Amino acid sequence: MASRKIGKTSSNCTLCKSYNRKVRKYGINLCGRCFREEAPSIGFKKFN
Repeated sequence: MASRKIGKTSSNCTLCKSYNRKVRKYGINLCGRCFREEAPSIGFKKFN
């Protein structure tokens, strides 16, 4: 039987290797904390 990777531990943050608050949209694969730190350098802007 082939094993499938499903659930929380299927992927982790590429910077800090944590498994919580994943941002996977657009293939970013960062946790929420790392995304907030790296968003300006990636090109995301915060609008009010």
